Amino acid sequence: MAETLEIAPLPSDIVIEMDRSIDAAHQMTITDGATYYAASQMLQGINDQRRMVEKHYASIKKPLNAARKHIIALEKADVGRLTQPAAVLSAAIVAYEDAQQAKDAAEAKVLLAASLKGMTVAPQVPRLTPADHQYRRQTRSVTVENFPELVAAVAKGDVPLDALAPNTTILNRMAREQGDLFAVPGCTLNVNTTVVTR
Repeated sequence: MAETLEIAPLPSDIVIEMDRSIDAAHQMTITDGATYYAASQMLQGINDQRRMVEKHYASIKKPLNAARKHIIALEKADVGRLTQPAAVLSAAIVAYEDAQQAKDAAEAKVLLAASLKGMTVAPQVPRLTPADHQYRRQTRSVTVENFPELVAAVAKGDVPLDALAPNTTILNRMAREQGDLFAVPGCTLNVNTTVVTR
């Protein structure tokens, strides 16, 4: 039976205060200097509450994240020890099966030639009966060796445009560095403004 992790909830007085702040924020309308100032103070309070909630859960997540990282590392190490011998055995099995199939194909040619000459031949018996608990699975992967050639193929329409996924990390960095001067064909600069409290 899986153990249930006990997580300390936020204290009820903090939850009540959060609910009050949320309700007040939804009812706030800025119409003049006084309500503008009140909204600013309210935003400060809500951001303080958010930081307090994040700190509360950070103290819970830290040991959990450390344990998860440790478990993943242990699993990766143990599985990794088995990966290489599995690959060796798989390659050996494939090589043996291929060799037997090649011998069967060569024998089939000889038997066919003899049959065409009018000779009586016995039915061919395959050399290998594959194990019933295994089968072959082929996976394919691609290595891009010449990116400009790939781009040219996309431009010609020989390869779908989806083959070239935009690197938004680089584009976003360029937008931050260049600001309003950012101009990349096919891209729109989005500016999202938020108020930050200290």
